[in-house]
Amino acid sequence: MPGEIILGIDPGSRATGYGIVLWKDSRLHFVNAGIIRPRTELTFAERLERLYSGLKEVIGRHNPTVSAVEGVFHSVNAKAALLLGHA
Repeated sequence: MPGEIILGIDPGSRATGYGIVLWKDSRLHFVNAGIIRPRTELTFAERLERLYSGLKEVIGRHNPTVSAVEGVFHSVNAKAALLLGHA
């Protein structure tokens, strides 16, 4: 069996991190990791589009079979929590 390619995503509206690992022969093997960081002067909508495009490129390059997104956090600042929900 070729193994599972796993994509992990740490979402954020200013930067989104990702990691790719391969689960094969009961072991994890590092494949790639990076940060998608749109320019700060872009509008919120433009940053989201860049994050989407960047993740789409990562997915196209590595063809993950499984993905996981970091869990939701609780925030005292409701606006910050809503913005992160968009990402």
